[in-house]
Amino acid sequence: MNEGRDVASNAEIEMRWVDAWEAVHDIVGDRHDVPVLLPDHSVVTVQELLGWLQDSVYLGYAVRVEAGWVGHRQGLIAHRAPPDFDEGRSGPQMNTDAHGSETREAPSAP
Repeated sequence: MNEGRDVASNAEIEMRWVDAWEAVHDIVGDRHDVPVLLPDHSVVTVQELLGWLQDSVYLGYAVRVEAGWVGHRQGLIAHRAPPDFDEGRSGPQMNTDAHGSETREAPSAP
């Protein structure tokens, strides 16, 4: 049972990694030897990134790539998050109580 959660179809999953691959190619263009920084801080090739993106999407992660600096070279930065991750509501300042209501933590004293 999916208990109210959206379950991505195979077609939706394939579109996610195809979209990610297109973003990579849009950023990289015809450059060669572009370094890629993965979330675990390893530096890989673009070809390795493409496989990582596909694997991540099939594991249920939301993925994103952006241009950035890898060492002293312009490259790609790869990100992934669980599919129910909401960047606007993440972090220690926002929590959800047992009933699904938002609660805010008090700031800690310096």
